[in-house]
Amino acid sequence: MKGSNDDSKVAPVTSSSFSIVISGPPRLRVVDEVFFKSILNPTEPVARGWVKSLDPNELVGGTEIGPKWCEVNVQVPIKLDEKLVRPYGLFFTIQDCIGASIAWLCPFISVVREY
Repeated sequence: MKGSNDDSKVAPVTSSSFSIVISGPPRLRVVDEVFFKSILNPTEPVARGWVKSLDPNELVGGTEIGPKWCEVNVQVPIKLDEKLVRPYGLFFTIQDCIGASIAWLCPFISVVREY
């Protein structure tokens, strides 16, 4: 560099000198079969069901689900006493909402089977 007393040179970084690996949760889609994971212990599945909506404007229990949330339908409870993150009506635990739709955070959902 002109005017610099530092004689060290830094080679420009090019895309061929390294690779970027982006990994993350699989993309959720409506009707995917999924596990809902515990918010307190994200490795523990609390129920199995399917994604009903990813629209942040969708209403669940009278409230918009918002970004990073999805509407899921609970089919198979695993941890019956797991408290819902967003309880509504008479739904307070996973056991209460078998066959019903609830809001669940997308990062706490894992895809079992894509459709």
